Amino acid sequence: LNNLVIDPETVELIASLPNLKELGIAHPRLDNLQMADFLRRLDLEELSLHHVKLTDADCRVLGKMSRLKWLHLEFAEIDDSGLRHFRSLSNLQWVDVSNTNVTATGAAELERQLSDCRINIEKRLTIEEFRQKYDDYDGGRMMDIVHRLFDDFDGETEDTEAEPVLSAQKNAGSQ
Repeated sequence: LNNLVIDPETVELIASLPNLKELGIAHPRLDNLQMADFLRRLDLEELSLHHVKLTDADCRVLGKMSRLKWLHLEFAEIDDSGLRHFRSLSNLQWVDVSNTNVTATGAAELERQLSDCRINIEKRLTIEEFRQKYDDYDGGRMMDIVHRLFDDFDGETEDTEAEPVLSAQKNAGSQ
């Protein structure tokens, strides 16, 4: 559910679904409610909260959702201190905190405490980070091509240098 307005009526409606096991919400808008008030009413196995600000109170409530097996918090505002509340979630198998402020140290600590749980903390690279990481690849030629593709994303500019390289790569892959 994208851009869901979470108000008391929405909370009652979702809480009234007895067989609800999975729920995904992105960019929720809270209407005179705290996220913890909403989460407190859920009994799920899988929860996805994308682009959500999670307070310490929210994380405490998440940490009491004992049936949770999969927790997806991509782009959520959460850090290592929020993860500490998940230590008692013995059924937890997967936590995705990619593109958050969770550190490798915080993720490793939770994985140590929940031995059957894996945590994804992958970060997406900006074009500048990508350029720095792959600058030496292929003498910089590949980065030049990638940079031009990003710069020319509108499709109006032709990249005559990239066409033979991409064509050659395509032909090599089909042999």
